[in-house]
Amino acid sequence: MPHPLIRTVNLCKSHQMGESKVHALRDLSIEIGLGEFVAIMGPSGSGKSTIMNLLGLLDAPSQGHYYFEGSDVAGLGHEECARLRSRRIGFVFQNFSLLGRNTALENVELPLVYAGIARAERLQRASRALERVGLAARQHHWPRQLSGGEQQRVAIARALANDPALILADEPTGALDSTTGRGILGALRELNDDGRTVIVVTHDSNVARYAKRVINIQDGRAISDAPTPDLADEAGAPSEWQAGNADRATEDVVAAA
Repeated sequence: MPHPLIRTVNLCKSHQMGESKVHALRDLSIEIGLGEFVAIMGPSGSGKSTIMNLLGLLDAPSQGHYYFEGSDVAGLGHEECARLRSRRIGFVFQNFSLLGRNTALENVELPLVYAGIARAERLQRASRALERVGLAARQHHWPRQLSGGEQQRVAIARALANDPALILADEPTGALDSTTGRGILGALRELNDDGRTVIVVTHDSNVARYAKRVINIQDGRAISDAPTPDLADEAGAPSEWQAGNADRATEDVVAAA
């Protein structure tokens, strides 16, 4: 395995519900190496979303250790977590999470604002990220003027803007049709082929197959961890961000006002 970017040791998360304690995650011990593409898969309520929140420093564990880039971050305070998250982790969510009153470029620029990057550099980085995902010609469009697949590619560009060590994608195709979804998964695969570490959280085995390794979660525990067959030659997964035309062919695009 490559040098671990992530290592967890007996990581646990529990919630107090009245007089009862609910265990959302139990004794998770995993390693994810630099440059891996891993799917964390499980049904609703299995604990996979809890894992994403912990790995993304959006929540703190009840006990155990979480080593990110060799440092134990399980006990970091809120501000320290926010600082590390903004600089080293990029997020892609199911519902895109774009601001409707901001253009594509402005949405991609947001994490750079929070990171304190000067405006000229922010615009340059955001523009490059949009070019990387094939949306250079649509950077001044509003989200309502973009198809679902294009909005998700804006979200991926936003995740790339700070040059993160890790991209965390939570059900990234859940709001998309199957053709557009394959394009997004192919895009994440390409980013991984370029050396990015990618973790996809999903309930869908068809999504998980695009990863190179699958960790199955059930009742808050990891029950299996195995490589997946290579999909490099599988038909139907657009490459080099060629999903743009398919997006407009398969979705209703709202015209500019």
